[in-house]
Amino acid sequence: MESLIAAGLLGFLGSAHCAAMCGGFYVLASKRRWGRSIQYALGKTVTYALLGSLAGALGASAAMFGAARSVFSITVGVLMIAGGLVWAGWLPVFVRSTTLSSRISRLLGRVLKRTGPLSPALLGLTNGLLPCGLLYGGLGIAAVTTSASHGALVMTVFGLATIPSLVVFGVVASRIGQSLSRYMRVVGGLAVIGFGLLTIYRAFSVMSHVGH
Repeated sequence: MESLIAAGLLGFLGSAHCAAMCGGFYVLASKRRWGRSIQYALGKTVTYALLGSLAGALGASAAMFGAARSVFSITVGVLMIAGGLVWAGWLPVFVRSTTLSSRISRLLGRVLKRTGPLSPALLGLTNGLLPCGLLYGGLGIAAVTTSASHGALVMTVFGLATIPSLVVFGVVASRIGQSLSRYMRVVGGLAVIGFGLLTIYRAFSVMSHVGH
């Protein structure tokens, strides 16, 4: 239950920045029609759920080796903190790989040209693959559940939590100033850092309990 709350808070706290970054896709997909809006949102959430299932399965594999579960959780927590620092702009990125982003961007470009009835859902499915600091934080929470099904549920909640701000701010995303975008980036980064610290704390608590 706590992981679901954490994922929901993370998605909601960072959703305003998501609207600034992805609001343009929302506008193109929805054309201000509720049916198309729902298609886009659900498509994106389905992708998140699939990624969450993979993350949870990875965590389950690590949990099979006893103490490795705590080590895995600590590693995930450290990566979440690092990701949060980078996302907030407080840690420089020494190695930046744009291969994945560029490939997904090219795919998005092709999807945007489609005009079929299910094109909003397809755009949402594809957009859910875009690398994002908040997405990494959500996947970290999904991974430490050590369950594919629970990981999928965590990321479903995460995806749904981003929808309200996307709907509200998506239509005016182009008007959101850079200063507000940076501010929300910091808020999202702090959220990821906080959940990373919580993950590490819980891992050490489990290790301490086992030691006694």
